[in-house]
Amino acid sequence: MNRSHLLFLALASSLLACGPKQTNTGIKFVDTDGSQSAANGLFFDMGPVDDRLNTSAGDSQDWRYIIIPTSGRLSVTVNVDDPNMPGAWVLRDPEGRTVHQQSLNPAQGFYEVRSLPVRPGQYYFQISAFESASPYTVGATFEPDPEPVVVAEVEPEPEVEEPKEKVRSSRGSKDKTDKPKKDPKPKTDEPKDDAGAASAGNTKVVGTVTLVTPRDDGTAEITIRGVGGANGVTEGMKGKVEGLSVSVKTTKCYTTKCEAVVSGASARDLREQGKVVFMVP
Repeated sequence: MNRSHLLFLALASSLLACGPKQTNTGIKFVDTDGSQSAANGLFFDMGPVDDRLNTSAGDSQDWRYIIIPTSGRLSVTVNVDDPNMPGAWVLRDPEGRTVHQQSLNPAQGFYEVRSLPVRPGQYYFQISAFESASPYTVGATFEPDPEPVVVAEVEPEPEVEEPKEKVRSSRGSKDKTDKPKKDPKPKTDEPKDDAGAASAGNTKVVGTVTLVTPRDDGTAEITIRGVGGANGVTEGMKGKVEGLSVSVKTTKCYTTKCEAVVSGASARDLREQGKVVFMVP
């Protein structure tokens, strides 16, 4: 075999080894809270928040920090949409010690810890998936310890000598202050304005965007909390984002939240506006 044949065979082998280029057309997940240093906040005045785990996309754990202002009791609830996703969730104190831990069980999707004694500092919530993927919801509430009651000593009041009554002369002028006072007329309650009564027609229902997942085709999947079957919002219903001239269409609805698809708005605009209006007949 001559030299030109050897060069041809070597070139053909290298091309076959490279193979066709693979193109990933799935949803792009960006794991921005996958470590303790990159943890997002979990605030008491915001209510439950939605998030998701996806081990095939590299998003196998999420972290959130919880600021405890004073000594009290902390309660945390976790709801996993797909209970078959294996994993665990942990609460850690400011020193990193585990104060509560639960494994995700296929037999249940709801987990909670109530009235956990805590002290001031920054606690951490961590949830991990060992495989598979699922959305989940996490919320926290806090009740401070009651302040101690301080009983003040009551000092006895000094005795006050009553003034002697003066004898008035019968010839003197009458004291104007002796005239009986007239009772003021009782005020009658004025009728309240009935302008706040609900108008006839459709009912306005407003939800909050709690999760935005951009897709490759320019649309975005969003989770809307505060709307759902409890207030008449159902699958396939259309709504509008307040402040933006874009509409959304629900794809799946639960009791108090819906999933929807929206186009024509960036993820940042959706997070900043955050309100979706539905007119329910």
